[in-house]
Amino acid sequence: MAQLEPAIVEHLLDDSNVTALIGDRLYPVRITQNVQPPCVAYRKIDVLTDHAYRTANGLSGTRIRFDCFAKSVKESKTIAEKLVTSLDGLIDTILGVAIHGTLYLDEFDGYNDEAKLFVVSVDFRFWHNNA
Repeated sequence: MAQLEPAIVEHLLDDSNVTALIGDRLYPVRITQNVQPPCVAYRKIDVLTDHAYRTANGLSGTRIRFDCFAKSVKESKTIAEKLVTSLDGLIDTILGVAIHGTLYLDEFDGYNDEAKLFVVSVDFRFWHNNA
């Protein structure tokens, strides 16, 4: 079964507006200890399964959070804006995953004391086929 996360990573790393800011520094779940900012970590928050007549119809809505880390608030927000531009409304088939629509949901500001970096987190809901 094709997985959503590698397809999203492929899409973002093919977007020159995103890679101009973070290069290939896009990590699952958390940033590594010695990573050079700016960078992005992503993680799955939840998955909704669509049903028709009490049976799963093969469509899922996966919520993914992207944490945009940088040395300044402005840079973190710029990365988040590029992610929104790249992902909001996305409809495509990438690495065998049919993405039927993507919705920008939320944005949160913060600071990571351990990494000493500002972070802007953005959430998206990706509607896609399960298989």
